[in-house]
Amino acid sequence: MPAKSTAATESSATASSVADATRAVVQEFLAARLAGDTERLVALFADEVDWVLADNPAARWIRPRSTAAECAAQFTELMEYTVSEGIHRIRGRPRLGRHLPRRRR
Repeated sequence: MPAKSTAATESSATASSVADATRAVVQEFLAARLAGDTERLVALFADEVDWVLADNPAARWIRPRSTAAECAAQFTELMEYTVSEGIHRIRGRPRLGRHLPRRRR
């Protein structure tokens, strides 16, 4: 059985470390978003961003954004204009909203 090449091993290790780093950032983003922690969200975005969305007067939180602070503020703006249906429990697991489709058996 041939041994793995050094390049293949390094490539695999790099892919694994990139996946781990990405997972850590996503977990931090979700934790900050859930906590409503705008400062933590700002820290996760680049100083300048291209958040390209068409302006939507009916949904004021949907608009282009160009700074980390604007991106993080989207959470606050979204909460100002939406009503939460809360978390419902089905078979011991949380389920967000009643609008989710039911699985057919």
